[in-house]
Amino acid sequence: GAMVINYGVTTSVWIVLLVVWLVVDLPDVHVAQLTITSIVVVALFPLGSYPFSKTLWAAFDYLVYRTSPEYAADRAEGNGGR
Repeated sequence: GAMVINYGVTTSVWIVLLVVWLVVDLPDVHVAQLTITSIVVVALFPLGSYPFSKTLWAAFDYLVYRTSPEYAADRAEGNGGR
């Protein structure tokens, strides 16, 4: 789940970069610089944003899991969760 969030955010950032780059540089697109910049962004952005996507996924998983009846039964028995 966290990797899916990370891929989605990385793809969105790359698409925004591509659109902005093309709007600014459209008459004479510098393909080599665009390719290098794209590779750097797609390689480094996921490394920096993975802890945030992991935290977001853990929170989402917790919110979904705690609504199940098994979670309430486990907590009532004193198991302390999973």
